[in-house]
Amino acid sequence: METVKRRALLGGSATMLTLLGTQQARSAFAAPPTSPSSSMPSRRARLEVTENPFGPAPAARRAIEQSVSFAPYYVEDETELRLRIAGQETLSRDQVALSNGSLDALSLLTCDIARGGTVLAPHPTYVTHLNYAARRGIETVYVPLREHQIDFVEMRRAITPATRMVYFCNPNNPTADDRS
Repeated sequence: METVKRRALLGGSATMLTLLGTQQARSAFAAPPTSPSSSMPSRRARLEVTENPFGPAPAARRAIEQSVSFAPYYVEDETELRLRIAGQETLSRDQVALSNGSLDALSLLTCDIARGGTVLAPHPTYVTHLNYAARRGIETVYVPLREHQIDFVEMRRAITPATRMVYFCNPNNPTADDRS
């Protein structure tokens, strides 16, 4: 059970956790400032990135604090966590891959799948992993949204023999289009 907790909770945040004793880290986990007239944070959310202006939930904060002692150690075997996820989702263990958040997985998959070709994506959309792929020489062909919605007809028309991957997120970010 300890391996599951460590892998699920630490996933790439070991550096931050080892700093938890510092004032800088404590302030990073502190509740965001709020105005006296509202429970909303005074800072506005940026819609072009995956960001939570409210910070970690109280239960997540407690779990992070309880797992600090495990921060300096690498997980040697993630088999137990993969088996639990596979069982819950009725998959085989080999169908479960773990990463430090979705960006790592999206970036690696995009670069691997689209190698030698192009990616097709709506515009605007979440593009951090597409930018990562671009730095590795992979071109993204963008299809403009129509009335703030993904235009699947035009996306289909834009597919060419060079298209290695068609990408869209659901709901689309930043438009929240969830027609897919």
